[in-house]
Amino acid sequence: MIFAADLPEEEILDRAQPLLAYGEMYREAVLAGRELSDLAMRDEPTGLPDRRRFLLDLERSAETARRIGRPLSCIVTDIDDLRRVNEEHGPAVGDSVVRQFGGILGRIKRSYDTVARLGGDEFGWLLLGVGRDEALRAAERAHRRIAESVFDGTREPIHVTATFGVASLSPGGEWNAQALVENADRALYWGKESGKNRVRFYPPGEEAADA
Repeated sequence: MIFAADLPEEEILDRAQPLLAYGEMYREAVLAGRELSDLAMRDEPTGLPDRRRFLLDLERSAETARRIGRPLSCIVTDIDDLRRVNEEHGPAVGDSVVRQFGGILGRIKRSYDTVARLGGDEFGWLLLGVGRDEALRAAERAHRRIAESVFDGTREPIHVTATFGVASLSPGGEWNAQALVENADRALYWGKESGKNRVRFYPPGEEAADA
């Protein structure tokens, strides 16, 4: 919109008002669209992002980390012996334990990390700017918190443990976001095979001792 230089300020504001209102409507529509998109990619039982959102955030975080030359880590975890909880207390209690488990992870993470429910009792955690050692410490903190927590059941308190798999990408190394998650999965399954209730890092090394 072009105005004459000698046009009074009141008239300029009057003519511009419709555009200002349209701009505000557009901004609100964009924000509403983003909120709906987030809701569409949110796991309803836990309130956490779902697998689709996790994968989008993974690609975004990997690109950001690569561009600024910072590490990126991924933690994958699930509840040990959830089937036993379901058999002893019923599926409803098992579902409640999964929700409470997700809530604990959501409170432990940094505000800008992504913690998502990947499916069943498996959760993923992305840590931008965090390398191997710090990621292992984060997983160990979560591991201890889960072991110390009392989960509400319908008849009695429930205690569970969890196994955590950790992997990292470092600046200058091979940069493959999908491989990052696959390696965290390998560490998780290695932890399961070696006794559960522990933290493992992939690839195996001295730093992957039991937590």
